[in-house]
Amino acid sequence: KDYARQQPPEMDDSIDINAVSAKAVGLVGNLIKKSTHNFQADYGTNIPAISGNTQKIEQVIINLLVNACEALTEADKAVHLSTAYDARRQQVVIEVSDQGHGIPADALQHIRDPFFTTKRDDGGTGLGLAIAERIVQDHRGEMIFTSQKDQGTTVQLRLPSTSEAETDIGGAYE
Repeated sequence: KDYARQQPPEMDDSIDINAVSAKAVGLVGNLIKKSTHNFQADYGTNIPAISGNTQKIEQVIINLLVNACEALTEADKAVHLSTAYDARRQQVVIEVSDQGHGIPADALQHIRDPFFTTKRDDGGTGLGLAIAERIVQDHRGEMIFTSQKDQGTTVQLRLPSTSEAETDIGGAYE
């Protein structure tokens, strides 16, 4: 056996990203309702499974949703979650965007650093995105942040799929 190539047992789940995303939305549902009147979730179709730890991926999505809600300055600003499959790259894509205050350009490069926070006055520890980044790396994925001051932030979580999606590309990236 090639032990070096085997995933540890806790990373062996076959993850349905739509189910995990929906569960994360449910777990932070009260915060979402309190933060925005404009929440939308769009779940893509024919998204293949990813391999990894279901609870850890759920933890990352929860962290992104909480951050999006906390970034909003008023309840009529929106938060949007979507899932899709990028067939060309064979990656499952989860995107969380908000119409919040945005992340200043000088802070954007540090947001994944342990103990860096823009929310120190509100009790932020600066560990959420550092932990999320480590989980995503453990799953051979990446988090891509784009943000504009007073316009909001979009986080794209890209994770390698375990198989190719069916030919129907509803909800897929081209």
